[in-house]
Amino acid sequence: MVTWLLDFDGVVNANKPKWHAAPRTKWVNADRESYKVRWAPWLVDEINELSKTVNVLWASTWVPWKFLLEHNLGFRKFDTIDWPNEHVESFATRWALKETAAEKVLASGESLIWTDDDLPEIGPLPKRFEKAGALLIRPKSNTGLTPEDIDRIKEYANQHSGS
Repeated sequence: MVTWLLDFDGVVNANKPKWHAAPRTKWVNADRESYKVRWAPWLVDEINELSKTVNVLWASTWVPWKFLLEHNLGFRKFDTIDWPNEHVESFATRWALKETAAEKVLASGESLIWTDDDLPEIGPLPKRFEKAGALLIRPKSNTGLTPEDIDRIKEYANQHSGS
C-alpha cells in the first residue's frame, strides 16, 4: 500500500502555478476568514485519479475544513492525518503532527509519498525518510505541484503498489 500525505497551501493552492492552463480562483470561507484559493482542475483530477490506488491523506491546516476543498474544488473525500478539529496556530505543532503521521505510515510497512512546501531540503528528516524509501516532494510555494511532480508520484506509486 502507498500512502500520500498531501499538504494544500503551496502544494495545490499556489499563486503562480505551472499548470497546463490558468488556474481557477475562488474565495473560500473557513474559520470566520475568507481565503483566496487558486487551483488547477487538471491537478485535482490527477490527485483524484491517483486516490483510486493510493491512500491520500490530507496533512494540512485545512484538515478541519477539508469538506470545503471537496465541495469547492472537486476533491474526492480523503481521510486526514490525526489533527485537532480546529486551526493549529503553532508551526512547530503542525509540523509535529505531520511528521508523526509520516512515521506512522512507515512503521506500518506502507510506502510513503509526502508533498509539502515546508519539507526541509536537507538535514536529518529528509535523509531519515528517504533512507526508508519515501518519496518526498517539496514544491515551491508559489508554483505548487507541477506536471513533472505528478509524473514522479505516478512512477513511485506504480513501483510500490505491491508494498
